[in-house]
Amino acid sequence: MTDLELFIQSHRGRPTSATDWSARKEKWLRELGKLLSGIQEKLVSAGVASEDIYSTEHSLNEEYLGRYDAPGLAWRSISEAMRLFFNQKAVGLWARSGVWMF
Repeated sequence: MTDLELFIQSHRGRPTSATDWSARKEKWLRELGKLLSGIQEKLVSAGVASEDIYSTEHSLNEEYLGRYDAPGLAWRSISEAMRLFFNQKAVGLWARSGVWMF
């Protein structure tokens, strides 16, 4: 029997429990906030001026959570020609020549 077949068989017939999506969303937003705060602290300790780091907000629409706003973080470089951003979906680098997602 394959791993997939074992997995399916082990979950067959299990009672499904109701998921509290509101509680999961709140936990997700708290954890995301902690992550972004840690990234901001690392940027400042690496020499980025705190006034060059700013919060962003992103509107999301998910199947079970519905529409909600989530935090993000961005850093303006000295030249203003480049921005590094972190949000719940991507880390990216914006520059005059394009956008790169990591």
